[in-house]
Amino acid sequence: MSERKERLERQLLVEIEKLSTMEDGSEEKTATINGINQMYRLIQEDSRIEVEGQTQKRDRFIGYIFKGVEIGTIVVSGIIIPVVFLNRGFKFEETGTYTSKTFQTLFNKFKLK
Repeated sequence: MSERKERLERQLLVEIEKLSTMEDGSEEKTATINGINQMYRLIQEDSRIEVEGQTQKRDRFIGYIFKGVEIGTIVVSGIIIPVVFLNRGFKFEETGTYTSKTFQTLFNKFKLK
């Protein structure tokens, strides 16, 4: 809780206590009630701002996690997938021919100069 909010709450309690000693219908009581309303609105505004700040921090943290997972997935897939296909495709060294249908199609599409 912010220091400002704590001060407003303490002042609000003081003003409410003063209210009980004032005369009904007096200008002083009306002014005090208006002051209490303003303090209460300020407390609500501080609470709303505090909650929004926490929500933004949480959303930013979750965004960082998702970005990290996304980057990690790209890096891992960029390393593992080519290695798997290369291991399968380069078995031709054992027999001297391309036996994988995938690599036969890929090498047919490449034009060697």
